[in-house]
Order: sequence, then structure tokens, then C-alpha cells
Amino acid sequence: QEDLPSVLYSLELRDLVGIGRKMYERCFKAGIYTVEMLCAAPKDKLREIWGGVEGERLWQKLRGENVPHGETRKSSIIDQHVVEATLRTAEGSAGVLHRLLQKAATRLRSYGLVTGNLYVSIRYRDNTKWSVDHDITPTADTIQLTNALSAALRLRPDTLEPMKVSIGFTKLYYADATPLALFDNTGPARELLNSGLDKLNTKYGKNTIYMGTSWNAKHSAPMRIAFHHIPDLETDDDEEDA
Repeated sequence: QEDLPSVLYSLELRDLVGIGRKMYERCFKAGIYTVEMLCAAPKDKLREIWGGVEGERLWQKLRGENVPHGETRKSSIIDQHVVEATLRTAEGSAGVLHRLLQKAATRLRSYGLVTGNLYVSIRYRDNTKWSVDHDITPTADTIQLTNALSAALRLRPDTLEPMKVSIGFTKLYYADATPLALFDNTGPARELLNSGLDKLNTKYGKNTIYMGTSWNAKHSAPMRIAFHHIPDLETDDDEEDA
């Protein structure tokens, strides 16, 4: 620790965990071209480049300080729905799941959180259940989550009649306290896209704009009011938050 940060000066910026192509470009635009320049930058400068507290956390890590992961009291966001009779097919239930996912992602962003896990389950008419539960790179990006769900659904049986579907986000972290992925393929442009989606649907009503994967179920899973939870009328639907 006594040799930090000078011992890092021989490294390239891309050698550091958390500096992928997009973050490298951000550093370059901010006038930081080497690890030595990165280490010499003040804490506020790194916060500006990283767009939040993660910049301060990196500043501390470069000096050998022990920085805990950003945690949240909310442990999960779960959304489930009984599938309408007209959608009890592989394609129809997939549309409902994607609809639930998009709503849950909106709620995730409204909390300022990201999820490090995706849980998907389908209950069939014969009472059998298929589910997948796997870790993902922490994100609240609708496109990344959509891709993860689409990949998971390729593993399900498609000959049974789906009756109930569920989506769950667990391992939740504060977005501004979560390290960026090594190869960050989102960045400000994607953040603006997600923000734009949320604002349009809040201003003009749900389903004003949505991902095409839920086209056949855009009116599925309307808001229900549970006795244990008073929903936010702008973002809430069938979610169960813990």
C-alpha cells in the first residue's frame, strides 16, 4: 500500500478493472491519457468522469483503501402474472414475460438501482414449473435485460401450456455505487435512451413506447393494488418489492 499509486504508473488505462472501451473514451475526452494522470486527478474530477460516487470509490482504490460494495436495503423486485387464455402459448407467455421485465426495469431505475441477477419462472397447466436463476453483469438497462431474458427463454420447454409467469431481480445495488463492467457497452447514450423511455411512458401513458419483444402482450399485466403495498401510479404494477 505504501507504493500506491506510483507502482501503477507503468500500466495502461485499459489494464485497470472497470475501464473498458467506453470509459477509456471518457477519460481521454477529459484529458486523462495515462494511469499516472488518472492517479493525479482530484477526487471530484473522477466523480465527474464516472458520473457518480464510483469515481470517488476508484480514487480510493487507487490508493489502496478498502472500499465496500454499494448495498441497498431493498433485496428484490418480483413481478408475476397469470397468463390470459389467449396468450397461453410459448410466444404469448414470452411476450408477457418481456412486458413484466420492461415494467420491472422501469421500477428498478426509478429506485436508482441495478440488478446483478435475473430470475424467470413459468408455471404450466399440469402444475410443473420451469425456472432459471443466474447472475448477470449489474445493470438497469432494458436492452441488456431483454437480451438476458431472451437467452433464458431459449432453454424452456415450448410444448406445455403456460399458466403463470414471474420475473425477479435480486442482488440489487445502488447504480452510482456499482463498478462498471470491464467492457462497458452502455454509457451516457444508453442511459439517455432508458431515461427517455421512462419519461415518455410517464407523460403520455404506459405502452406509449415499448420494446418489440412485448408487442403481443402490451396490454397484459395491468396494475393491481395489493394490501401490503401502495403502488406508485407512474411506475408500479404487479411488482412485489422486498
